[in-house]
Amino acid sequence: MTNPSFQKTSQCEIPPDDPFKFDCLKRKPTIENLTNLLESTPQPFVLSVEASWGFGKTTFVRMWQQYLINNKFVALYFNAWENDFVDDPLSAFISSLTTQISDVNNKLGNYAKINELKKLGGKIIKKTIPITLAALTRGALSSETYEGVEKFLSDGDIAALVEEVAEKQIALFEKQKKAIEDFKKVLQEITNLLEKEAKLPLVIFVDELDRCRPDFALSLLERMKHLFNVDGVFFVLSVDRDQLENSVKAIYGEGLDANGYLRRFIDQSIFLRLENVSSKQYIEILFNRFRISSVFQKANSNPEIYLEMINLMSTYFSFSLRKIEQCVAEINLVLRIMRKGQNIRSEPGLITFVLLLKTLDISLYEKIHKQDIEAFELIEEKLGDLKYRNEINWGWYYAQLYPKKSINEETERLKIIREGYGKDADPYKDIDLHLIDRKIIGLSSISKEYSFHQYDPATISFQYIEFTRIYMEE
Repeated sequence: MTNPSFQKTSQCEIPPDDPFKFDCLKRKPTIENLTNLLESTPQPFVLSVEASWGFGKTTFVRMWQQYLINNKFVALYFNAWENDFVDDPLSAFISSLTTQISDVNNKLGNYAKINELKKLGGKIIKKTIPITLAALTRGALSSETYEGVEKFLSDGDIAALVEEVAEKQIALFEKQKKAIEDFKKVLQEITNLLEKEAKLPLVIFVDELDRCRPDFALSLLERMKHLFNVDGVFFVLSVDRDQLENSVKAIYGEGLDANGYLRRFIDQSIFLRLENVSSKQYIEILFNRFRISSVFQKANSNPEIYLEMINLMSTYFSFSLRKIEQCVAEINLVLRIMRKGQNIRSEPGLITFVLLLKTLDISLYEKIHKQDIEAFELIEEKLGDLKYRNEINWGWYYAQLYPKKSINEETERLKIIREGYGKDADPYKDIDLHLIDRKIIGLSSISKEYSFHQYDPATISFQYIEFTRIYMEE
């Protein structure tokens, strides 16, 4: 069995018999309330569950799906992103749904309707008749195409060909329209059959739609609207609204009202928030899951200090839940692979600080790794008001990141700039004098007040961080 304390991040486990067993974000009340909504909605309905990337949308809909199944609903799940390699989303969508209906519908013993639904879906999916003339695809015949065609056909032949293809297109349209009507009729019959053994509505979860190719995402939305708009079918879309609106604009242009477009398909929206649990509570949950407190304790370090640092920075910079989890997992991984006997009394805090900066801005992390002194200024800038919070001794971490020589050299450089201010032909006339003075005071304070180890904790820390990057990125 894998040691649970040494692991990458993964989806939250959802036990079939108790879907809320690991509900650390306390989503159960929201799910119960939404279930009341769908039970009182007999007509076709589309609900969007919205949150930014990494805020637990997939876990939420998976918990809700299992909760519905346990309460005698037929709840189906379709991950759009995992299927956006196909040209037409309807093929993957119908295949997935009919397979799941068959799996959960063994008691009915009536697969004829499901097979009929598949066949009707196939008729709708079939591509239109290939058309060779540009005039029939875009409404304008290019001169190159016309010149190529007229070598073989007269004007009368071209007119006859256009008329023939147009007639076939009209006939094809009528067939597709009839297939759509038949599809909806059969789907309605299936929901009526399901009602004998399960509760209605039939609930279909569509996850990660916002991560798909724009054409795939919008095509799936439009197909859902036209084909599945029958009584007893309830859709739940799990999306990042901003990203989905970007998909709309990518297809229809920046001038389109993307929100208005999406309202054509979505009847109601809810936004997932951390209303019942704080970010600090979530970090405590992660510390327990990874058993990370024991690692800090072995290094004679108080885990509460680092928990508070993670909480402060993740809250200040609005880290998503996924970002927080990835950062804590990486801290856990780096500390656990350090060599036995390695003097790590200073590294746990330094590693935590550096990995938080890496989560915030990878380019800043690279500068720190190279001991580029400009990174010192960037840290100052990035931390903003955080550096005035007394819970964390930020200056200590600065002192560990840069050799004393580098800090002293930078201090002297700033002093030269300060002394040159106001002289004739001053090359520094546009500098912010207050900022220069503040940097000199800060660097001098670090150089005087904090000890610099004989060994190099920054180098040791980065060796382990870089080693684990390979593992984390696999």
